[in-house]
Amino acid sequence: MLRVLAISAPHWQFRPVGHEQHLNSSTPFSLQNAIRVCAHDARQGIGVWGRSNWNSAGGLANAVFMSDYLHETFAWLDPALASVRPNLVLIGAMSISFPGAVQVATRIKQALGSKVIVVIGGKHVIETTYLSAGELRLHPGSPIAAMDRGDIGPIFDLVVSGDGEELIREIGVAVAGLTGTELNASNIATYLAENLCIRGDWTTAWLDGGAVRHVTSPKLPLDYDNLPVPAALFQVTSTFPVFRTDLTAHAYSDTSKGCIYSCGFCSEAQAINGKLQGMATAHQRLFRQLHTIANLAQTQASEATISAFVEDSILLQGNAASLARLSDLIETQGLGIVFGGQLTVDMVNDPNRQVQIARLADNGLRYLFMGLETPDEDLAAAMHKNRGASRGSHKSDLLCSDATDNGWVHRSERALRFLAGAGIDCGLSLLFGLGESQTQRVALLELIGAWQRDVGQPKCISMNWAVQHPLRQPQGNKNHYLAWAIDEQDLRAPVISRIFGEASTRYCMPGVSMASLAELQVLDGLYQKLNSIV
Repeated sequence: MLRVLAISAPHWQFRPVGHEQHLNSSTPFSLQNAIRVCAHDARQGIGVWGRSNWNSAGGLANAVFMSDYLHETFAWLDPALASVRPNLVLIGAMSISFPGAVQVATRIKQALGSKVIVVIGGKHVIETTYLSAGELRLHPGSPIAAMDRGDIGPIFDLVVSGDGEELIREIGVAVAGLTGTELNASNIATYLAENLCIRGDWTTAWLDGGAVRHVTSPKLPLDYDNLPVPAALFQVTSTFPVFRTDLTAHAYSDTSKGCIYSCGFCSEAQAINGKLQGMATAHQRLFRQLHTIANLAQTQASEATISAFVEDSILLQGNAASLARLSDLIETQGLGIVFGGQLTVDMVNDPNRQVQIARLADNGLRYLFMGLETPDEDLAAAMHKNRGASRGSHKSDLLCSDATDNGWVHRSERALRFLAGAGIDCGLSLLFGLGESQTQRVALLELIGAWQRDVGQPKCISMNWAVQHPLRQPQGNKNHYLAWAIDEQDLRAPVISRIFGEASTRYCMPGVSMASLAELQVLDGLYQKLNSIV
């Protein structure tokens, strides 16, 4: 019998201090996307997954877990290992949660040894284990490279880069068909190599007697139009207070694993995550997911109200025609829930898109999240998504707010005012640590306070500190993401983990250091004065 656990790796090794005040969701949405085909087969009683511990709603809910904190993950993992005795464990990890993935995998192998296959995937693997000109490339931070060097033990049996939906299902089939000494990475890889109909763009790597091996997909495209809807399979656990509903589910158009832009600091860059796909039917896929979420509220016996947040890095990639087609579907078929998503500042200010945003506001769009990022005009000018940037040089201490009327922050304010007029609440994402000064950080937070008093927006403010991601580029960082993002003894740790969603003192951008404790306390104090719904 197939027995499976799925875990989103934690990124803090210390316990929380005070109430978190950032916008990270409690739902492991990326992990749920990767395992949705398996979960669907399990719940429908199909094949080995239909006979697995995932074949009931309770069994599935008890087998999938996410926490930002290592102690909470272990508190769930230890009894799960004892009760489920899994023969397959799936771990998803971002780069700053890679040390957490190592800790989790080590714990699993200590408990079950060769009786379990541990698979790691997620953004960190995509950026560190990949094909280039048909050859396998390993960033020094790759789990395979770390095991090959002996920096960590042989704790990951398979390293999966790319599309996991159908691949993970077939890994489960292979595991279910192997017993005793047959249960190993080589036998699973042999099964995968012999099944040339496994869809998706993926690469699976493993260590075999000290040699690095890999199997690649036949590059058959996934049928995104007919993939299962995660919200119909997994229990909704998140609440976004900005929607004023009891629960918030996650939706996705499956048009890209990242963003259409490639800003140099961002792991969502299209250069890493691939080009757009299936735009012609993207609005239909998104409506199908939103409609499924709306039906959840109607079919559940509870009185809970529900909203939806679209996890596209940019809502339907900001395509005006796709936004219009989504409105067409809602107006024709109805929806009955409120929802939100993400757009860029320049997209919100574009007259053609404004027509569609206003129309969507009449059809349930109540919230848009935008990235303001930086208060430094030169840094803003370097962002790929800043399509209206002035490319000339500026004074080194120039704030965006001091720039011309076409400066980055001025355009952000125009977007806020438009959204407020359309009846749409707004959230802003700030990204410090790109090279701006503390004076600029303070000025930006004070300016946001002024906007809230004058415009009534933004309602939500999320702060992050820029983290240097692998981005398939072998930076000269000796730690190779094996060390925790922040030392537990660092006096700044409680403030950083409380106010920043993603941050690190160790993996800062080149030439940048984390703010001092005194500077962080100033930022914290200004942030507390803002009216932020988190």
